[in-house]
Amino acid sequence: MILYLVFMYRAVKSAAPGDFRSALQPAFLTFVVANALFYLFYYLLFGVFDPGLVDLQRETMVSDPRFGQAFENYDLKVTLGNTFFRYCYSLIGGFILSLGVAAAGRR
Repeated sequence: MILYLVFMYRAVKSAAPGDFRSALQPAFLTFVVANALFYLFYYLLFGVFDPGLVDLQRETMVSDPRFGQAFENYDLKVTLGNTFFRYCYSLIGGFILSLGVAAAGRR
């Protein structure tokens, strides 16, 4: 997340001076591209190259004494549709994060 913030802030600083919207666009675009690369890596790693990592992740989550019961029936299956949905859902938080970075970068 720190890398996201650093590069979003650099994108805002390198943008042409203007209104708040002109600062928000490069910050959010940076988040969209970086997050797309992350979810591509996530899908390839867990869904294509080593699907057994999902089972290892489930075992680790279930063995945690604080949260073990909650994750016993949790679906961790990595499919292209599931990964794309998670990516789209993460864009909501990314937009909120971009609002903060754009406001900080314009001051």
